[in-house]
Amino acid sequence: FLPGDLGMADSIRWLPLLILVLYFILFNIGLSSLVWVVTAEILPTEIRDQIIPFAILVSSILWFLVTFFFHSMFVTFGGFGIFLFYAIISLFFSVTSFFFLPETSGKSQEEISQFFREC
Repeated sequence: FLPGDLGMADSIRWLPLLILVLYFILFNIGLSSLVWVVTAEILPTEIRDQIIPFAILVSSILWFLVTFFFHSMFVTFGGFGIFLFYAIISLFFSVTSFFFLPETSGKSQEEISQFFREC
């Protein structure tokens, strides 16, 4: 993680573990749960049972691909480059979600369906 010959690595050996734990916590709060929230809140009840397994399958395949290609992307782009790429992708999906997903708190399923019929 840090060069050992500079004497820096011994004093903060716990830092990679802390970063990894924070990543898992924040990932499960954010992008990982997005497929569950969107399918439960947005989809009409008539098609929800057919779409949820497909959405979970696509989500699982995408997360597998992210994990599978991480090492080769890390070697190609370096640590800074790959995490900058992930940050840009996360920012893009955050902005997209903010502007294109409706607020559903306090609304009935009929009101949400009406919103999408008007779009």
